[in-house]
Order: sequence, then structure tokens, then C-alpha cells
Amino acid sequence: MAPAAAFPPSSICSTAATSPFSNTKNRELLLSKNPLAAIPKIPLLAIKGSLCFRCFSAPAGPMISCPGCHRANYCSDACRRWDWDKQHGAQCSVLRLANKLEEMQGTKSRTWEEYSNDMFEECQKLKGHADEDVTSQVTRLVGQHINRIVQGVIDQQLKYPTPTSEHVAVVEWSLPAAISDLELFRLRNFEDKGSARCTASTFTPRNIFTPLSSAATWLDYFGNISDKGNACSKLDDDLSPDESCLSMTQPQLRAIARIGQHLSLATESMSIPMTILAALEETMDDLLSRSTLSIHLVGASTRELGDIVLFEELLHLLPALKHIELVLAGPEVPGEAGDGFAGSELVEMDCCEECTSQGRRRTCRLFRGVYHDFAKSSVYKKPDLA
Repeated sequence: MAPAAAFPPSSICSTAATSPFSNTKNRELLLSKNPLAAIPKIPLLAIKGSLCFRCFSAPAGPMISCPGCHRANYCSDACRRWDWDKQHGAQCSVLRLANKLEEMQGTKSRTWEEYSNDMFEECQKLKGHADEDVTSQVTRLVGQHINRIVQGVIDQQLKYPTPTSEHVAVVEWSLPAAISDLELFRLRNFEDKGSARCTASTFTPRNIFTPLSSAATWLDYFGNISDKGNACSKLDDDLSPDESCLSMTQPQLRAIARIGQHLSLATESMSIPMTILAALEETMDDLLSRSTLSIHLVGASTRELGDIVLFEELLHLLPALKHIELVLAGPEVPGEAGDGFAGSELVEMDCCEECTSQGRRRTCRLFRGVYHDFAKSSVYKKPDLA
């Protein structure tokens, strides 16, 4: 893998974020029209103060901070007023409380464990001061960078507390270029396509089954199990450009980097069907000979419903499979509360042309409510996997 310094950080994906994104500014409107729309959450670059909280653009001049909490920053006063009406007006008082809690903690030296516990307690105290949606947004703003540190994506050399640090003293932080570029790629994808998510499903059904357990990385999956071998040919295990790209021109390098960024974002959605496939491999001895599978998603929400098309991946990776039956059950599933669609017939979902020609099917049933209520219904059948 090429060292990070070998690639100019701002040139890998030079998304020009100097003008407002119209889809981003109106993301609540898009969500009201389509509850399944994948809209971007406030990115780390905005939490850090590099992007506007409303339009996620990077202004050429100084940012305008919210005079109340001083945590939200904007490219213009228009965006500040807009965001107050759409989102921040409900968040600001809770963020001001977060400021008071952090002031009470002071600047004492703390171990990493003490610091983590303090942050967790702070997020817990914020709950109950607003409705659930607002507090979940605010706790994300407060705790997001902590999660990133725990995941190890922040450079260990930065002056910031890390899990390996003995004490926490300095709280200035920065983002590696790869994370910044990926966030900008997500925003541009949302602006261009109206979705903050990417997909990279297998286009052509496989004739030979390759165990998912044989893939050590997502690169292995995309390149050796799926059909993205050509797209992955110049990517490293972390889906960044490999050493062979060092001699490329900047346009060529950007093109390869965008492929890797697309696949990186696609892992978020592909994780759902891949987790299910891993569980099936682990628990079903006759998986390769099964022609039908029944899978229940317990506690499903609009996220799973929005990604339901990706379950065709199971048909594409399991050559013997002819029919996959899905049940999505949960309080957040669209439909009538209590009974949901439990009394209706299974909904036939479209399949790709090749699967259709082979008589392969996908069916789905939705139930709005808790799973044990669905288990008592007349249409319940014990699934192969829940």
C-alpha cells in the first residue's frame, strides 16, 4: 500500500464544495416526499467547522457560528437562519447543555477510560431534554469524533486522545485526507443522485458458489466473489489506489480513487445482505442445495426497506437458490400499526432479467409492530434465519 503522503490529499477527489448544494439544503423536503430517501447526516467536516451545517459547502471566507451554542457553523447568515428553522432551533438548547456539562468537567488530566466514560455520561444526560430524534442528532454531534477515534481512523500522530494514550490533555483534532475526501464524495453523490448511499451489487448471477468466508477483505469480495474484478484491479485492501497508481496523471488518479470511494460507501449497504449470507454459511449445512430461503428481519426500519433491492445479491451468489422470501417486521416499518400488511399476500419484487428468465423470485411481506406479535399471526411461518 502506498503511504498516505504519496497521494496529494486534496487532489484524490477534488469535489468543489464552494457553492451551496441544492439537494443538501432541502434534504428535509426530499425526505418528506420519500421516507426511504437516504439523506446525509451532518458530516465530520461540518462538526469540525470546515463545512456549513446547512448546505455542507466550504466557504471561501470565515464561518458564521451560532451565537447560542457556538458548535454549528455556517457559510452565510441565510444558511444559519434556514438551519434554525429546519433543524438547529431544536438542537441548540441541548447543545448549550452539552457545553455546560463539558465546562463542569474542566480541563483536568484524565485517562482515556475516564475521558470515554465522561463522554458517555454526557450523552446519557442529554437524553430527555428534547424528543428522541433531536437528542439522537445531538449525541451524534457530541460523540461522533469519539467513535471515529475508537475505530482508529484518526492519525495516531495527531494531538488528540487515542485509545493508546495514557492521559487525555489536548482536544484539538483533524481529519485524515482519505476521510475528508470520502465525506465529500458522499455529499456529491447525494447532490447528483439524491442518495447518500452507494450500491455495488453483483451484476451477473454466479454459476459457482464461492464461500464468503474465503474473503479476507472487501476488496476480496468485490474482486473475487462478486464481478468487480476489473474495477478493483488498481485498488489496495483498503479500497484506496495502490502503488501502481503513483505514476498516473491526476485525472487518472482521481478516476481510480472515485471507484474506491464508491465501493467504500457501498460497503455500508452491502453489509446487510453479506451479514445474512455469513450467518447462513455458518448455520446451514445444506445451504448450497437449498432452492428456497425464508429470512425475517427483526426490528427493521426504513433503512432496511430502502436497501431491500440488495437482497437479490443472495440470488446472485447462491446458484441453487430459486426463491427468497423476506419478512420485515418492526415498529418503524411503513404500514398500519399492529396488523401491518400481515394479512396480505406476499409482494412479488422485480428481479434482474437473467434471474427472471431462470424463474427465480423475490417476495416480501411487511409487518408494522413488534416481532412477537407477528409470530402470533396466522401468516407466520418459522424462518430459516431471523
